[in-house]
Amino acid sequence: MKGLLVCMLALASLAQAQVQRWEWECGPRLCRVVATPHMIQTAGIVSTDTTPDVARQTQNILSQLDALLATAGGRKQDITHVAIWLVDIENDFAAFNAVYDRWLLPSAKPARATVGAPLARAELLVEIQITAWRRPQLGEDTQ
Repeated sequence: MKGLLVCMLALASLAQAQVQRWEWECGPRLCRVVATPHMIQTAGIVSTDTTPDVARQTQNILSQLDALLATAGGRKQDITHVAIWLVDIENDFAAFNAVYDRWLLPSAKPARATVGAPLARAELLVEIQITAWRRPQLGEDTQ
């Protein structure tokens, strides 16, 4: 039994060591991006431009996601899932999709879910979260 406990603690320690967080991307409650040797997960990302225009906010978020992917060693074509929250899905869906479709790589469409939902602050119109496959980084232990 003691041996099993030691093995479980060792595995838990190894798993934790393989989770990467970039401190400059972390706040008091969350990290904007977290990676393991094979996966990248972002928090829900909102626009830093709070102009009441869903297209501008969407473009701002997609630019942030490109940068977060690059930080974590990912690429747009490695995105496997996108979750989208729109405050006014009925009126903003088409404008959102116009920007998203220009950003999307046609040969690498991810799974996607889009829902209408209120967001944390009234000036926010859209929030996007992604999951991506992560290519092992040079010199990184992937076991």
